[in-house]
Amino acid sequence: MPFGSQRTIKLYTPHPAQKLIVESPKRYKIIRCGRRFGKTLLALNEIVIASLRKPGDYWIIYPTYRQAKSVAWKTLLGILEKIPGIVKKVRHVDLEVDLANGSNIALKGSDKEHSLRGVGLSGVIMDEYSYIKPHIWFEIVRPMLVDSKGWAWFISTPKGYNHFYELWQKANPNKFEKFHFTTYDNPYIPKSEIEEARAQMDEDTFAQEFLAEFRRLAGAVYKEFDRDTHVIKPLKTIPPEWTIYTAIDFGQVNPTAVLWIAIKPDDTMVIFDEVYEAGLTIKELAERIKQKEYTLEIRGRTADSAAAQQIKELEQYGIYCRGVSKKGDDRENYVKAKIKKVIERLKPSPITGKPRLYVTDNCHNTIFEFENYSYPSARTSERNPSELPVKAFDHAMDALGDFIYDYDVPHLTKRRKRRILVGGDPITGYGKIAI
Repeated sequence: MPFGSQRTIKLYTPHPAQKLIVESPKRYKIIRCGRRFGKTLLALNEIVIASLRKPGDYWIIYPTYRQAKSVAWKTLLGILEKIPGIVKKVRHVDLEVDLANGSNIALKGSDKEHSLRGVGLSGVIMDEYSYIKPHIWFEIVRPMLVDSKGWAWFISTPKGYNHFYELWQKANPNKFEKFHFTTYDNPYIPKSEIEEARAQMDEDTFAQEFLAEFRRLAGAVYKEFDRDTHVIKPLKTIPPEWTIYTAIDFGQVNPTAVLWIAIKPDDTMVIFDEVYEAGLTIKELAERIKQKEYTLEIRGRTADSAAAQQIKELEQYGIYCRGVSKKGDDRENYVKAKIKKVIERLKPSPITGKPRLYVTDNCHNTIFEFENYSYPSARTSERNPSELPVKAFDHAMDALGDFIYDYDVPHLTKRRKRRILVGGDPITGYGKIAI
């Protein structure tokens, strides 16, 4: 039967809670749900149905490309196979499908921001929105819906009081409809399985993951970080009496993170700018740094001493860094030691009652990592005291932690405080020491 002929095809049957979401007429929907609620099948089936009803471009955005491919790609193709003649072309690398009616369905990873620009959208689903940086929606995706007056869904399990919480709290009821469902609301999940999970998890983790309640992030490394306290407006100017430093954490497959940190005479630090991008060559990184530092007087730059080759290659472009040794304290693991130093600055000073570390709200990735850098999930009674954070959402945190530890604990390198290597002589290449 040729495409376009009238026929009935059953894709899926939404369970009662899902049906409430589907039948809502609102343009924007926020779905706050527990694990195993059935959000993946809901999202994939509904994006297919939308693309059949109205030709256009439709996306589902996941936190990462890898997640989009491993969690949803095969399932999407399986759903489309139920509709004879609908698939026109499949691009497996791009995770895109062109349909015979002119629609396009694509699965995207928010970690590849360059792939998220330049197209108008008829509809989009942000899956696991708690793990997607908020500027992806506000600065990139939202403008794509303007011409078509497209719709958007935000589906997620909570993750502390981050941007998903803010979206939930501040959503305009005239434009948004909010749904809150727990894992218990999926009739296909045995209650015994949920109760077994409850017995194996601490109260906050279970409440967040299965009951979809907003709780302080279980296992957060920087529980002291609070947007209302630590996030400030961008700096219009930097007073000449402030000193400015650059902190670098090199990445290849993972993002390279570069932070610019201004320090006031009273020792308060302000992270005021960032570069956060995967796949940068050393030449490209040097260009980014020079662009950012064009009008700045940099007192010094730090980088992980283990990245000796990258540090050396940067020198060829006139960017000089001092490698930070990871010796740590005799009694503490280095990672734990630098986390401790960052926490000391996040906490209110006993003298002023204010923290000594702030970040401006244009540093999206740094704020995101502050809120998502965490220890492995486990029952509180089972957590190993020596356990280190998960190696995720830690690139800006590593750059910051290395810098603060190096700045605040000078005795480990037997040097005077604030004695950091800065740019070398352009002719000889030798570095200079700034006090």
